[in-house]
Amino acid sequence: MEQPLQLSSLLITLSNLTSDTLSGPSFGNRNIRFDLSSVGLTPIKIPKEKLVVNSSIDISDQLSQYIGKKVQAQLSDGNSWEKIDDFYNNISGFTIKSFGGASIKVLPNTTLSINLTAHIFGDYTDGDFKIPVIQVNTYKN
Repeated sequence: MEQPLQLSSLLITLSNLTSDTLSGPSFGNRNIRFDLSSVGLTPIKIPKEKLVVNSSIDISDQLSQYIGKKVQAQLSDGNSWEKIDDFYNNISGFTIKSFGGASIKVLPNTTLSINLTAHIFGDYTDGDFKIPVIQVNTYKN
């Protein structure tokens, strides 16, 4: 039987910006990324009881509230990022359709592994965009 890690509960803060970009003729060879700040991502809470080595923690229930929410697209020519609305008219928007990799693996040596993506659907795109972790803090539950 695996033993729980000797840790406090964890708060995992996700970035409001996706890290993967796409480019192509639809956007005039510009890169696209998504700003998720409009959906109000809250930190993922992991109680210490679930932090067991070699286990996988499902976080899909904590992410389900964001499915169907609109997000802002940003375009870049390689120098700076600007809202897609500034370049194109008649854009109906982009919506979070689902999440991939919605689990956290607890590895030996107090290591966590997460590969979270948001599947975003909208004008000119229907793909998965990585959501980076920006901070991990402890909390008391």
